[in-house]
Amino acid sequence: MKSRKIFALVFSLLLFATSLPLTAFAENSGDFEYYVLEDGTAEISNYSGNVKNLEIPSVIDGVKVTSMRYTFSSNKTLETITIPESITNIRKGEFSACSALTSITVAGGNKNFTSDNGILYSKDKTALLAYPIGNARTEFSIPNHVTEIGAAAFYNSNLTDILIPNSVRSIEEEAFNWCGKLLSITIPSSVEKIGEGALEFNLSLKKITVDEKNKNYSSDAYNVLFNKEKTELIRYPIDNERNEYVIPNSVKTIGDSAFSYCDNLENITIPDGVTTIRKDAFLSCDSLLNLKIPTSVKSIEEQAFSNCDSFTDIFIPNGITKIEDGLFSFCGSLKNITIPKSVTGIGEMAFDFCDSLTDIYYKGTEEEWKAIRIGEDNDSLLAAKIHFNSEGPAVVDPKPQKPAVTNPTELPTETTAAPIETTAAPTTNAPTTTEPTTAANQPSGKIEITDNSIQKIDIEGAEGLNIPFDKKVSEILSGIKNQNAEIADKDGKKLAGGSRVGTNAKLRILDENGEKMSEYQILLKMDTNGDGKVNSSDARIVLRHCARLDLQEGIYALASDSDANGKITSADARLILRKSARLD
Repeated sequence: MKSRKIFALVFSLLLFATSLPLTAFAENSGDFEYYVLEDGTAEISNYSGNVKNLEIPSVIDGVKVTSMRYTFSSNKTLETITIPESITNIRKGEFSACSALTSITVAGGNKNFTSDNGILYSKDKTALLAYPIGNARTEFSIPNHVTEIGAAAFYNSNLTDILIPNSVRSIEEEAFNWCGKLLSITIPSSVEKIGEGALEFNLSLKKITVDEKNKNYSSDAYNVLFNKEKTELIRYPIDNERNEYVIPNSVKTIGDSAFSYCDNLENITIPDGVTTIRKDAFLSCDSLLNLKIPTSVKSIEEQAFSNCDSFTDIFIPNGITKIEDGLFSFCGSLKNITIPKSVTGIGEMAFDFCDSLTDIYYKGTEEEWKAIRIGEDNDSLLAAKIHFNSEGPAVVDPKPQKPAVTNPTELPTETTAAPIETTAAPTTNAPTTTEPTTAANQPSGKIEITDNSIQKIDIEGAEGLNIPFDKKVSEILSGIKNQNAEIADKDGKKLAGGSRVGTNAKLRILDENGEKMSEYQILLKMDTNGDGKVNSSDARIVLRHCARLDLQEGIYALASDSDANGKITSADARLILRKSARLD
């Protein structure tokens, strides 16, 4: 069992609690689940009903209700909610999954909260706490009396334009998280704080602009968010159409999730002078082909390059002492990595699912390599060929990086020496064997399944196969009785025995001459793009479907319906992320 979670972002998306200051067991009363807190009052933790208009009770089973904790995390039916005067505490993101919710009302006697036009505020209306995401409007102007935009206040909203007034001083964590249709945002001069993750996962965001008079933040000509001095790059807009970006020379720190999910970027130039790359900084930059980490970098945090599925070569600079947990996990095209002798530890899952990794160029000796502490779930690393006392592969950059014409910054240069021959042999997979065809097992075109984990299903009117996550070709074929068979990927290419199988792969039944007799389409639940993996990219595809940005069809729609309820919703994205992080 994998003890480390792949993506720190999972908890942001799921809005799950990390601790429960509650009694040991939940109680149930009607459609509500609740806990009794230490002060003897109740906290509602789940609502299972399906009404459209709900008044939350002030008392449950004789216990006063004072708190709400992710009560409506998967509700799709509620249109209006009334909060009683007894409620004193509402956790962040409480209504962020209520896709039909158009109005939140607060009882007049409540001393902590109020509402106006269906929006939840603090009692004095200085903090905007929750915007109902089922509201049909596309534009919203935050009132001038608001000084704080609360944590997850607009989480998952469908707004395309949000006007922030000059009265706002604080934008709390996750305030605009998962606003899938938000196109641009302007930070006024009054803002003093932008919380962690406030502008993450905005899949349509093209521009972040900061008022020039702001004393704490700034933006550049390419609509990228920085601190005032431009020493920290905070957020690059996900849907900016540029495919190249040169980070300014002033930058010392690339912030948490700064470039995460920026699919359009193929080339990013990091200047010499950057010292820190924070966690998730380049997470799921699927198109990123070329990335050179300068020698000035001394710290690269966990998952910084996870799920970057296009680049093939990485040089880790001297001075890095640990390759952190999940750092290059799911980098499916990564072939070569150069590791300095300063590295003394490699974290859990650092190279998990790096299926193309063939060569490790290590600058130290074999004895020094053996002394490195290597965490669990690094099979791809352990199977690769090790080149000791090496400065790197002979061909450093097979796809030379082009400077961005409209952002002229001198590109960093890097030289390497030719590799020294390895003394460690690569690990190879055992060959797949196929039972010979005889008169007794003459192929019929039909299959008999002996592996109970493989199920026959209907896929668009034809018989298909539902394959469990992470099952390899050889394992699938061994579960097919008395048949000569092969598996091809979604593009028709025959897969080797050790390959993973993805959605829209084909199981082909062959006759004694090797000719195809029949074909079965393969479904891998949660693999929404057919790459054989279940990770954050699949969750992103589901969310784009939910926002009607890119619609899933056919077998990919079946794969996207993670909970098999006949609908594709944000709940399916949550299940995918839980699966990818080994939570389920």
